[in-house]
Amino acid sequence: MQLALHSVNSSPAPRRARLDRSEQMAELVNRLVSIQEAREKWLGGIGRTTLYELIKRGELTQVHVGRRAFITAESLAGYMNRLQEAATA
Repeated sequence: MQLALHSVNSSPAPRRARLDRSEQMAELVNRLVSIQEAREKWLGGIGRTTLYELIKRGELTQVHVGRRAFITAESLAGYMNRLQEAATA
């Protein structure tokens, strides 16, 4: 997943377009969770190594924005659902 917010035209965007971009960024931020937040708030304080093992196995999806790494909220929710299904099976 690549994220790019480059403008081809250097002129200011119309007001509605700026609002749309702001809304898109707000939605995107809600979909990304920092590594630390994923470990501490979503996954009960698991270790960093364990988190990266989950990423390596494909259980969680990691994306980069600039130099920062994030986990997608969608992959966290899917992982939690799979854990819950395994516990009830």
